[in-house]
Amino acid sequence: MAVAQTFVNNVAEGCFATSLDLYFSEKDSTQPVNVALIETYRNRPGSKILPFSVVTKATADVNTSTDGETATTFTFSSPVYLKGGQTYAIAITSNSNKYILYVSELGKTVIGTTRRVSEQPAVGSLYKSQNLGGQQESPLQD
Repeated sequence: MAVAQTFVNNVAEGCFATSLDLYFSEKDSTQPVNVALIETYRNRPGSKILPFSVVTKATADVNTSTDGETATTFTFSSPVYLKGGQTYAIAITSNSNKYILYVSELGKTVIGTTRRVSEQPAVGSLYKSQNLGGQQESPLQD
């Protein structure tokens, strides 16, 4: 499993990130999951990992839910500086394909409601890994 979500830091003077929350519907019984903040190249996930941003969670520390209401918090070992106006990506990896994240998808119903997703909820794109190491953008998902 490998996915990445790009985002823009809109804080002009930059800011420090201390943690991030992800929402899982399923997880592996033995393999951990990893998160890192990475720089982008031409607004696509790159390969440079930001210092202090790598976090590994054992499966016992990953929360799941059937309604997307329970977060798993990934706390960085030290605050991670994000430059203002820059595009970054959150990279989620595991040696397992059993981890399933909640995502928003245009045209789909919001969990627990009758409301449909009618616009992208955030600036950025979701990328999924491909077998040959490339990344495929999923333009309808965030």
